[in-house]
Amino acid sequence: MASSLVGIDIGTNLIKLAVCQKGRITGLYSEPVPDDLVRDGQIISYEAMSDFLKEVFKKHRITEKRCSVIIADELVYVRYISMPYMKPEQLKINLPYEFHDFISEDKNKYVFDYAFINVKEGGDDSAGELELMAAAAKKSVIADYAESLKHAGLKLAAAVPYVMTYSNIIREAESRITEVENNGVVREYCFVDIGHTSCRINIFVGRKLVATRVIEYGLNMLDSAIAEAEGVDIHIARTRKESDFNGVLSSETCVNVYNAIAIEIMRAINFYRFNNQESLLAEAFICGGGGKIAPLMDVISANTDLAVIPVESLTDCPKEFIKDAELFTCAIGAARQ
Repeated sequence: MASSLVGIDIGTNLIKLAVCQKGRITGLYSEPVPDDLVRDGQIISYEAMSDFLKEVFKKHRITEKRCSVIIADELVYVRYISMPYMKPEQLKINLPYEFHDFISEDKNKYVFDYAFINVKEGGDDSAGELELMAAAAKKSVIADYAESLKHAGLKLAAAVPYVMTYSNIIREAESRITEVENNGVVREYCFVDIGHTSCRINIFVGRKLVATRVIEYGLNMLDSAIAEAEGVDIHIARTRKESDFNGVLSSETCVNVYNAIAIEIMRAINFYRFNNQESLLAEAFICGGGGKIAPLMDVISANTDLAVIPVESLTDCPKEFIKDAELFTCAIGAARQ
């Protein structure tokens, strides 16, 4: 693990930064993203993003320059691979061929990377095995991120898919659990990330992603509902949501939105259970901006049979930052490279 790193999660509505120094989270910062700078998770103007990053780092007096940036799902291929045990130099040669079903163009246009999920070296009588989370992204995409950071006076140390950030959170959490406490059981983890434009559900068995679902229901639905109910501009509605103006977050208007989100979450969980009859999934770790809206958490808890647990229980954030862990989950995971 790098001694110092800034995890950067660039959302449609907010940019989230997690500063990790010598293995310890020392700062969590967020700022609103300028309108139309990010669309569907993808940066529209890397030049404008560079200027924005420079302002954010200056405002919060962040001196660390090495950054781990989360790449939008649409820009990266991720898959799990089991293959015979081999040395890193052999793995580097073989890895691109594992993406032949995904990438039809010249593989030299892509950069490939991996993280170990499980390693079995094998003995005299048995063959070893590698279980990997592998990723592939266009070199041009990585270059765009690197150039944007460079013009902001920063350095791209790592580019990671969203799914890898959750895996890193699990790795750190399980490193604090003794074998006796774990009792040999491979735990299931369900992350429900409620963001501005969508809700991402990722289910892991150990550090292996086994199911994912993106629901096109996000907190922007609250903005629209409040704007319509109160006859105000969408930006004013968003401000009222964020400040809970006149208790608007507990209003019938918002509760109706909460119910719609909760129903879609339960549908996704039921579909997973139907296809995985042996599943004992009983918990949902809530993250994203939705995790900070108490009435929404109450509705999800009431409408699902899952124990709704703040994701802070998995992180090792210092006490002064623990209340913000839901919003910064992916940024923290990115900083834990």
